[in-house]
Amino acid sequence: MNQEEEEKQKKIDEKKRLAEEKAKAEKAEKARKKKEAEEKKKKDEELQQEIFDKVESKVQKDIDRQEEKQIIQLQGGGEIDVNLYVSKSHAQKCTHYYKELFYYPLADLFGVPRSVMDDYVKPHFVAVSKHNFILSRFPQRVVDRILADNKYVGFCRREYHHYQLLTPEADAQYKLFIWQVQEMMKVSSSVKDFIIKYSTEYKLPIQLNLFDIFFFE
Repeated sequence: MNQEEEEKQKKIDEKKRLAEEKAKAEKAEKARKKKEAEEKKKKDEELQQEIFDKVESKVQKDIDRQEEKQIIQLQGGGEIDVNLYVSKSHAQKCTHYYKELFYYPLADLFGVPRSVMDDYVKPHFVAVSKHNFILSRFPQRVVDRILADNKYVGFCRREYHHYQLLTPEADAQYKLFIWQVQEMMKVSSSVKDFIIKYSTEYKLPIQLNLFDIFFFE
């Protein structure tokens, strides 16, 4: 091999070395970003679980203080029978939420791809929306009883769908609340716009920072 060929080979080897170093660096950077994303996801899940655990603990304490009473005295002087809302037996699963009517419009409202709603496990803002705008339409003592009876069996996963604990009459109300959410989403331009309109219409607390912890708005 003459000198010219040697120089040529050196250049080829150097180019190959630089390409390998670049590929190695890119691989390392990709691994670093993946690790950071996994760590962030883990921290977010731990924080969200902590929030749900606190809610669960408070609900259980409230139920314990009621000492299993079924007739609840209201501050306004009336009373409600929890048994009119919460069934002693669990209903079979059936579809209450449809992608085209509920999940996809909710994704549009939050500005996320509709594809996130195709997974069985939905984003956490879905559960928060269902709790605050649908389940919470029932009297608070009824909500407390449902949450206490429907224990967590995994990360943010309960043993039953909430509607499975409702009486037929309460389930009809539950479906009405879902429909009202769907209708309000149609005329809302953003999450906060929805919160204001829906909460005003159905006399709920207006919580504009409700989703801040999930960084969706």
